[in-house]
Amino acid sequence: MNIPKYDERGGFRFDHHHILHRSEMAAYTNHQLAADFGPYEVLRPVFTSSCGAAIVRMAPGHLVPEHGFSTEHLLVPLAGRLRLQVAAETHDLVAHDIAFIPAFADFSLENPDETAWTEYLSLNLRKDEWPGRRFHGGEIMRMEVRSSPEG
Repeated sequence: MNIPKYDERGGFRFDHHHILHRSEMAAYTNHQLAADFGPYEVLRPVFTSSCGAAIVRMAPGHLVPEHGFSTEHLLVPLAGRLRLQVAAETHDLVAHDIAFIPAFADFSLENPDETAWTEYLSLNLRKDEWPGRRFHGGEIMRMEVRSSPEG
């Protein structure tokens, strides 16, 4: 069995086909982002040569303030509800809706439910650069470097 490698961003990096089962995706909190955005969990992300994918869980009533990416971004709610604010528009998403966000577009996310966690698939797609950079308030954010799930 081939064991996937962790890349410098703390996610899995694959050099062959692989099925990543949910049981392999240990949840972790990026403490730098949690300090800015509050309680949420990211299940171990996957990075390829052209995209990054992660399942994200957000606490009830939680709001992730306006931010964006230098890559195109897809959001797919898997469970619960997700409120997306982008381009001065608000969209309420439910399981299996797909939201496309262009590169460098600011957006915010909210779990409008006061009692249940929401879970969504987050995909960053290659644009003109890879890997993409996260920005907040016009500033590029330093990404936390992790060598292992425990690191």
